This record gives sequence, C-alpha cells and structure tokens, in this order.
Amino acid sequence: MNSAHSERLLAPALQPGDTVGIVAPASNMKREALELGCAALRRMGYKPFYLESILEQDLYFAGTAKRRLQELEQM
Repeated sequence: MNSAHSERLLAPALQPGDTVGIVAPASNMKREALELGCAALRRMGYKPFYLESILEQDLYFAGTAKRRLQELEQM
C-alpha cells in the first residue's frame, strides 16, 4: 500500500453556528423524530437544514431511490 492511500482526510470540526445537513438515504422517518433531532442540534448551537422531501415514503424507504440520491448529491 503506498502512502497516498494510507493518509486520512480530516474535515474541520463543526463550530457553533455551522449548518448541519440532514439526509435520509434509507429508511423513512417521522416528522416528530426529525424535529426532535433538529431541536437537539439547535441546543448544541448548530443550524439544521433538510429538504422537505426527506419525509417522503416509498414502502419503508425515505422516498424513491431517485429522490434519495438527489438529496445526497445536493447536500
């Protein structure tokens, strides 16, 4: 293994006031759970952001595969 593959990338630490994007790439979620999670993030000083389509449902998934992929790409 060469050294280029063994280096780890570290993202900068979140700071109070930073925006945190929330995605649902798999199972669907209830608005109540989403709002509780957002409230917890706000108490920690962050600004939660999500697309309203995060609450869509397709069987037990969080909307269609196309919608979930678009959400991940946009975030």
